[in-house]
Amino acid sequence: MNRISRPPAPPAPAPARAPRSPRARFVAWRARAGRDEGFTLVEQIIAIGLATILGVIGVVTYQKINRQAIEARQRVEVATGIDDANGQLLRDVNDAMSIRAADAQHLTLAVIRDGACVVRDYTADTTAKTLSVVSTFYEQASCSGASEATPPKVLLVRYTQPATFTYWGESETIPIPSPVEDVRNIRRVQWELAAEPYVDRDAPDVTLMSSQFFDGRGESSGSGTPELQAKRPLLTLTTEVPGRDAPSMTWTDPTPTLTAGWVVTRAREAERLEPGSFLAIAWPDAGTLTFTDTTLQPGERATYVVYAILTDGSNGPSSNSIDTGLRPDVVTGVVATGQPTAIKVDWVAAIGATGYDVYRDGSLAANVGATTTYTDALAYGHTHDYRVVATNRWEQKLTTGSETGRLPIGDAITKTYSGGVRLASAVTAAAGAFTAPAAPTITATPNANWSNTVTRTYAAWVGTGPTSKAGAARDRGWEVQAAPLTGGFTDLWSESTAAAQTHSSRPAGATTRYQARTCNASGCGPYSPVVSALQRPPAPASCTTAAASTRGMQVTVNPAGME
Repeated sequence: MNRISRPPAPPAPAPARAPRSPRARFVAWRARAGRDEGFTLVEQIIAIGLATILGVIGVVTYQKINRQAIEARQRVEVATGIDDANGQLLRDVNDAMSIRAADAQHLTLAVIRDGACVVRDYTADTTAKTLSVVSTFYEQASCSGASEATPPKVLLVRYTQPATFTYWGESETIPIPSPVEDVRNIRRVQWELAAEPYVDRDAPDVTLMSSQFFDGRGESSGSGTPELQAKRPLLTLTTEVPGRDAPSMTWTDPTPTLTAGWVVTRAREAERLEPGSFLAIAWPDAGTLTFTDTTLQPGERATYVVYAILTDGSNGPSSNSIDTGLRPDVVTGVVATGQPTAIKVDWVAAIGATGYDVYRDGSLAANVGATTTYTDALAYGHTHDYRVVATNRWEQKLTTGSETGRLPIGDAITKTYSGGVRLASAVTAAAGAFTAPAAPTITATPNANWSNTVTRTYAAWVGTGPTSKAGAARDRGWEVQAAPLTGGFTDLWSESTAAAQTHSSRPAGATTRYQARTCNASGCGPYSPVVSALQRPPAPASCTTAAASTRGMQVTVNPAGME
């Protein structure tokens, strides 16, 4: 019989081991280690490689940490140096009695501390990449006599700012150009410091911008020393009528015991031009605190600054500046030239004029700008005299109360303003002119002798200008054109001064039309309206009678031909 095969029975599970104690595990491990024969070559290579990598990582990490520490120290040194340099500049400018030199990379200050003078000479050198200062110490406050200079002290290294110092005067928006020619104009010193933070790595510069006002009073805080230096005078304009009268001014003397005299400086130029350079124009003595400038010319503007000459021979601080000026002088060379329907007015430019007012027959006709010509657009038949007044901001303030105001059209030239009557150009023959005449009025009358008489009446003129110029009348003569009843006009008579003219040999029964115009040096005016003259008819061509009786007769007339 067949037997069915059966799968083998699964093996019996291994008996579970009891957990070993830590001591048993350690004993087993030591037994295995005793039987170990050492590391294989592969294991040794791997171990050496790992050790090398770990060593490199350690060295790199150390170098990075060390470099970061060095760079942090370098940056701190630069930042601290900038802060220290800024603080020293703030103190020196505040305590300075005077500025001796001022340009973009160089500033020299005379500083007063504890009653003694120290001259600080700051120099920025982008080639050497340094900002340094040299201090010169004097034994007295006058910055004269025995002195001792220290070697240059480097305030900043790796210095990069190409224009360290900026100087400001009266203007808050426009700095004084560097180098400053007249350091007395400086009211504020501004500086921008910049240096590279690291020795051998590029990075944005460390920068700082600051400024300090300069008043020239010397030390004002810190030592308790009284202010013994000359103080800035206050300058005031006292002109009775600015723009009309010579500029007058007065100033204060805060420290009269230090004043040996004064210097009045002036920068002048014609109005509209760039400011000029300050030049000394007067040297009042110590007790004189007023000045009147009688040399300023009409049309000029001027800026004044005063400063003291001190008893030690040095210059005191400058005053504030004042700005004033004079209205332009009388305009000359006014010439009026007639045109057919306009008059052109020309004149010579006045010094310092920014505009002109043109008067026609004594009334303001136009406000124009800085030009020397004006064309008065008119019509035929105008005759006028012209006068011109030069204006600038001082003249405008005298008349309108505003430096930008202009007078309204129509104002009389004789009107009185705060500055009095205006300075108008002279009334001259050359300043008058006329246009071409307006159309005349004409009449045409037939005469018994087969002629027509044409008469004219000149048109009236507008304006109070001249009746003649250069010997030629404004109504120089009249021209006449004639035409038949139908057809075009042709010239009949050239220019004539006669009031009436006769057109002879007129055909019987003819109608003649006439028009005329008046001429002068400016041209000819328009033609007059057309007038006509009709001559009496000619004799009939024939005359016949019929049916004659004692009571009457029939007469037949055949008239001659007519236009």
